[in-house]
Amino acid sequence: MATPLFRPLKRLRGKKTELEAYRLCAQDGLPPELLAEGAPSRKHVYLVTCPHPTQDRAADGTPLRSPNAYNHQKLLDALLDACAKPMYDAANAGRGFGGVPLCRCLVAAEYHKAGADGQANRHYHIALQAFSSFGFVSIRRALLVRHGIATHWSTTHVGYWSALAYLVKESEKKSKACLDPHPLPWHFNGAEENLRELSARPTTAKALEARRDKVIERAETKGKPEPRPSEIDIWPIIVKHDIRNDDDSQAGVDKLIHIAKDTCNPSMVRYLFKMRHKLAGIIDDVWHWQCIDDRLHLGQRSRADALQEAGRMACVCGGKWAACVRQSLAANGISAQELGHDIFTSLMQGRSETTPVICLAGLHGGEGKSLIFYPLPAVLGSDLVYQQAAMGTFALLGLQGKKAVLLDEWSFEASSVPLSIQLLWFEGKPVPITRPQNDFAGHALYKGTAPIFITTPLKRMEKFIIEAERARYWGESSVATMVLRRLKVYKFTQKIPMPTGQIPQCARCFASFVLEGETAFHRG
Repeated sequence: MATPLFRPLKRLRGKKTELEAYRLCAQDGLPPELLAEGAPSRKHVYLVTCPHPTQDRAADGTPLRSPNAYNHQKLLDALLDACAKPMYDAANAGRGFGGVPLCRCLVAAEYHKAGADGQANRHYHIALQAFSSFGFVSIRRALLVRHGIATHWSTTHVGYWSALAYLVKESEKKSKACLDPHPLPWHFNGAEENLRELSARPTTAKALEARRDKVIERAETKGKPEPRPSEIDIWPIIVKHDIRNDDDSQAGVDKLIHIAKDTCNPSMVRYLFKMRHKLAGIIDDVWHWQCIDDRLHLGQRSRADALQEAGRMACVCGGKWAACVRQSLAANGISAQELGHDIFTSLMQGRSETTPVICLAGLHGGEGKSLIFYPLPAVLGSDLVYQQAAMGTFALLGLQGKKAVLLDEWSFEASSVPLSIQLLWFEGKPVPITRPQNDFAGHALYKGTAPIFITTPLKRMEKFIIEAERARYWGESSVATMVLRRLKVYKFTQKIPMPTGQIPQCARCFASFVLEGETAFHRG
């Protein structure tokens, strides 16, 4: 049987007029605004209203408490209790659903306008955010049945900032005097948060476009000319029309000009023409800002997290990568378990004195050795994998901040990185990085832990290996000997037939290969 609070919502579906809906609500002693929320929704952010009920009891006799009867803390306690122990209906009660873990919330009081009796009854709002999306009906039922608190749940807020702003920021409809001077915040780990910062609207292309439109509308209302655009006003145009530059096409500026001529007002066109020499850089900067959340996520996660996330992604190669790699390893007598374990160890431990550098050396080429490390950028993020040392004086420039290093077709002796520096690099010791002084102040000392993965032709190592063997024979010290001691070399001598077409960088298959190899290696 539906609770009195929810029954009007179900009966409302067949009603044609707003008046009938209000009558249904009044029969249950509930505020009319409770009908406005419509069908139950699943979101992770809600704005909850605890209004003053029009009657003391619901139709089934459940007492309805006035918000005047409780304070911020009691309401917060009731909410936490309802989230911890929701009341599911008969259809869902036996499914083993648990509580809803909240991340944060804020309880704020507000007063209704004085009624006919001259009383300005208090009501409450709660902005809340959970760790994942949830349906609010079971929590609303628990608040009503166990605590006598009727609630309205607004599902229109797109983020916690939006719900919070309604409670802490003055607006055209709500003056500062109407705001609660002492709202009660709560955070799952007790952290103190800046409410002003949390309630700030995120800067997005859509928000910038709306802000610009509002400025133009205000100017038109006052009979003033349209305000002059700025660089940031180009952002919504670029994102809305997906205007980009990439390695295959640098036509972003041409597309922006084309769109501007067809859709932008004269002031924007004039501004773009004035900025024409900077447009290519602006396009790249806009996408850097637009995608910063993804970039930050990739930059902050650990290599272990990246590998686990990759293991949960969908395969994009149809299993071709794994089939080719296993064929290559089998043809060359290399244990897939051992190689998977070594790659896993390098990713987890990083560059260190106790972790050898994996080096795949091929006799002829075409053995599939480069294919093995090929998906690494898809796992860690292409911008976070250092994929070759540059030539010249500034060979290691750009190494800082990377999650891994991939040196494909590496030549130890012919490289622009001296063997003495390679030795420090492979041993996990600090490495000096020479930087151009017209762009930087001083040089850098790299202390990062990005693991190093190398592929190389065996013929490029021959002189290197001969020098190391000669030094060992004569008992002499040699940098070549010390470098080789830091490598774990897998030799590939047999070619394999490669499938037609390029195999995509499949993060899922790479992660599965590494994780399965690590598990099988320890099983023994």
